[in-house]
Amino acid sequence: MSTASILRKEGHNVRYIHCQTENISFKRLVKILERESPDLIVIFSQHVTLPVEIKIAEVSKKINSKIAFVGPFATALGKKFFGFSPFIDFVAFREYEYVIRDLVNTLDRKKNLSSVKGLIYKKDKRIIKNRPRQLIQNLDELPIPAYDLVDLTKFYETVNLRRPVANTITSRGCPFQCIFCTFPNTIYSHQFRAQSPERVFEEAKHLIDEFGIKELRYDDDTFEISAKRVFEICKLFKEEDLDVTWSQQCRPHLMTKAITKAMADAGCVRILFGTESGSDYILKLIKKGMTKKQMITGLRNTKNAGIMRHNCFIFGFPWETMKTIKESFDFACKSNSEFTQFTIANPLPGTPFFDYVKKHDLFIGDYWNRDSFSSSGIKLKHMTKEQLDNFLKDVNKRYYTRPEYISMMLKLSTRSTDHFKLVLRLFRAFLIRKKEGWI
Repeated sequence: MSTASILRKEGHNVRYIHCQTENISFKRLVKILERESPDLIVIFSQHVTLPVEIKIAEVSKKINSKIAFVGPFATALGKKFFGFSPFIDFVAFREYEYVIRDLVNTLDRKKNLSSVKGLIYKKDKRIIKNRPRQLIQNLDELPIPAYDLVDLTKFYETVNLRRPVANTITSRGCPFQCIFCTFPNTIYSHQFRAQSPERVFEEAKHLIDEFGIKELRYDDDTFEISAKRVFEICKLFKEEDLDVTWSQQCRPHLMTKAITKAMADAGCVRILFGTESGSDYILKLIKKGMTKKQMITGLRNTKNAGIMRHNCFIFGFPWETMKTIKESFDFACKSNSEFTQFTIANPLPGTPFFDYVKKHDLFIGDYWNRDSFSSSGIKLKHMTKEQLDNFLKDVNKRYYTRPEYISMMLKLSTRSTDHFKLVLRLFRAFLIRKKEGWI
């Protein structure tokens, strides 16, 4: 939607199609594309949806449309991405807003594509990669994303406290070196760049006034890299007394008493933490840049500030043992956070983790088209895939049926009407997942 906003400022007509929320089947999508016959189709590519994306590329040729792919997956593969299909025209690598803008303007004016920085394209039988485009240093220069192109009432998660919800982002680039994280290693880099507090406030106000948004989710890799900026954002939110709650992604070791209190006072209700492991041994190998002791302090500060905690754990790194995964589960239980998710380590192209797994021949089967977030797709050095899968088979049930957890959530439900509705939604979701065999 950021790219769409830039294109509209250039005078181009843009439509954003979000098939899931609009309930658009592939058959219906084809009819839409045939009817509108766009000059260019842009797809944010992901490896688990690649087969569908290739079919869309095939359709694009039948209606004489060009097709471009963007995002971490396409960036990581670069020229290799064209090997998936003869129907692919372009890949815009790294940050792509201005790359797509320049591509569209160049096609419109029938100019030479060699001038479009950040573009990979086909010319005759050759695949040509142009020079990279410089990272956007001043994020304030980007226009507010074209939120009007989607129905924001249809975007929400069970964990949201209020609705409608809008997802946005205020910074790019993470200076930390986690081996599995895809965005810093592909499109955003490890160079931290951020919107000014005033720009963050402007967009929040826009979403509230124009779309009636009640909750904001900030999808920054690490929201609190600059504590000073966070304090200034919180000050603006509090002074204006915005009728909005918000959540964001943070690193627990940066959560001081001062910063958690400021966030809570400004309307922050939930923080998503990439805790990843309860084993210092694993944390060191995945270059997480923090220890279990530091995480415990940050999680405690968050809880004491009255902010709900959302912990994310990853099981199944190559060095895991039964001891380390049990340490992680025990740590999750002792933390007793309101929301905890357990996933399988999934090596994504462009990350050091992917390179390590490929170098040591640890992949099981074809890694391009599989979704291995719920079942291990790699070989482990000290335990079998079956041992890991069996441990995780009922991990959610074991966590969410503990008396300590149930007691905490019953207490949470008494905090407000919104909290009561949230706990009720979570309970219903648990029953549905249990019925479907996920728990």
